[in-house]
Amino acid sequence: MNAVILMTALPPSLGHKYLLDFSARFLAEADPRGLVYVILCSRDREPFTGAERMEALREATAEGGGNLRFINHHGEEPQEPGDHPDFWEHWKEIIFRYVPREENGFVIASDLYGADIARALGWEFVPCNSYREVMDISATRIRQDPIRHFDQIVSPFQKLVKLTVTLFGAESTGKTTMSKGLAASMNGYYVPEWAREYMEVLKTTTVSDRLLQRVVEAQHASERAVDGYAGKPFVFRDTDLLSTIGYYRIWGRTEPHRLRELFAGSKADLYLLMNDGIPFTPDPIRLGGDRRESGTAFWQNLLDEFGCAYHVVQNTYRERQEEEATTVVRSAFLGRLRGLDRFVRGPSPGAAGTAGSR
Repeated sequence: MNAVILMTALPPSLGHKYLLDFSARFLAEADPRGLVYVILCSRDREPFTGAERMEALREATAEGGGNLRFINHHGEEPQEPGDHPDFWEHWKEIIFRYVPREENGFVIASDLYGADIARALGWEFVPCNSYREVMDISATRIRQDPIRHFDQIVSPFQKLVKLTVTLFGAESTGKTTMSKGLAASMNGYYVPEWAREYMEVLKTTTVSDRLLQRVVEAQHASERAVDGYAGKPFVFRDTDLLSTIGYYRIWGRTEPHRLRELFAGSKADLYLLMNDGIPFTPDPIRLGGDRRESGTAFWQNLLDEFGCAYHVVQNTYRERQEEEATTVVRSAFLGRLRGLDRFVRGPSPGAAGTAGSR
């Protein structure tokens, strides 16, 4: 016997993952030879394609989901029984385009529409998490506040929308304070400047070719390590490898080709270029002594040269800078959602087309 699941998964959530994990294990017990056919329904007006959502769920269930078969059914299908004179028969025929016609099988769902589908197919309905006692997750709630509920999205889909932000610019412009503050206030990961940590721990300000090589390797390692973490919508970097390219030039050295290659593969989604109109604060590890070695124009030219998306912070007061940066970062993140936060599915049936959206 086989089983069928209908869903839209917009966006794919841990609730969808639980439904799929349960179904794979249930069918393995009920009929080890059977398959779970996961039909993900998509339409043109939706902000993410069915293929994107399906691949995220496939990756999220790769371990232990060997009997899952994913299918993307794309089309403007009727969403409620009143939309079609023979609504359930219509959906029965859609299902049997992809699923073998058998006398017995299972329809697995978290919502009661599953019982209607099962009756149409002549199969058995198996409810899963109907009372949301295992996973109280709603795709509608996620869409309404994707930053707050970001951890409820499956991690492969998080990678599509997570925003990496680098605080950038001249020395003593508040990059460290701002990146830490934004990470704390916006629920993001923080990536420190490795060169600062190295110089502070070893109590040295000596710059050598060997140290610059270590800065490249260690900065890249720390960035990539955090990039693999899930659960938070933002990564805030206190500078990155483009800053290293800048300092190679400031110190009269030619940046190695390898550095350019590493940067090309790790470029941030957004750069916040800090304002050098604030007073300089001396620091023992700053090599410029009692003055800045560079200005905003130098770093802005670098951003333009490497085709980076950036915002030049206009304010010079700390609180206003953070307000400005927060607004810019939030807007950039919502832009990556392609309107998901404003998307309304319409009435939820009864209708197969919104199955599993919760």
